[in-house]
Amino acid sequence: MSLTAEDLASEVLVGRFRAKLRVLPGSDCLWWAGAISRNAGHGRFWLGPRRAVVAHRFAFALAEGFDALVGVEVLAHECDNPLCQRVGPGHVVASTRTRNQTDWIARGAVSAGNYIGPSSSFDRSLVMRNLLLLDTGAAAGHLASLPHRHGVQLPLW
Repeated sequence: MSLTAEDLASEVLVGRFRAKLRVLPGSDCLWWAGAISRNAGHGRFWLGPRRAVVAHRFAFALAEGFDALVGVEVLAHECDNPLCQRVGPGHVVASTRTRNQTDWIARGAVSAGNYIGPSSSFDRSLVMRNLLLLDTGAAAGHLASLPHRHGVQLPLW
C-alpha cells in the first residue's frame, strides 16, 4: 500500500484531497472531481511523484483511520457511484472481493442499461467529473435527466 499514516497527517495532502470534492444537489454522494482511474472509473489521488491511491481509500482512511484501512480487503460503493467519496452505509463501506462482486452482479441486473450514454464505468465517471469541473448545476441537471423506472431513480452504476 503506498498510502501511509504520515500522508493522512499532512495538511497539504488533506487540503488537496478536499479541494477535489463536490456536493451535488439531488445526490447524497460526495463527488470526486479529480483524476480518474481507467480500470473502473474510480477517483485517483496523487500523493506525490509516482505515488497514487484510489481516492475513496484515502477518504476511508481519513474517516476511519489508517489502521482501519490496513485491514480492509476491498472498499465497496453501495451507491454504485465510483466517484463517491462519502464513507458510511449506503456509500463507501468495507467489504470483501467476493461480497463486492456478488453485490455488483445483483445490482447490475437492476441498473444495467438504465444510463443512456457511454457504456464503461470510466466513460460515465469522465462525463460526470467533467460536468462537476464546469458547473455543479449542469452536473445536477444531468443526474436528474437520467432514466427513471417506476418513479425511482436507479443507481448510476
